[in-house]
Amino acid sequence: VLDYLRLREAESVLFLLDAPLSLSGEMAAQIGSILSGRGMIGRARAVPVPDHELYVFRGLVATSDSVLIDRASEPLDLAGHVIREWMPETRLKRVRV
Repeated sequence: VLDYLRLREAESVLFLLDAPLSLSGEMAAQIGSILSGRGMIGRARAVPVPDHELYVFRGLVATSDSVLIDRASEPLDLAGHVIREWMPETRLKRVRV
């Protein structure tokens, strides 16, 4: 994902991880280190409820959470873009629930 964002010249990125999940703080620190190591502007944080910040964020929001997709001003299917570009042999199927 970071390679994809770097190649797309993302100005900055923010990763919000669910703090209640095990090791989310450590993962946020690792993501931050990788970002700086690649010369990218951005950060990662573990927060209690990422949705609260993302509901009001005005910009691209990459998520698989359907409620957040419906509420985000600019939802982005980042995983889908990565798969379609870097794994073109993979066939994505729409699943209706």
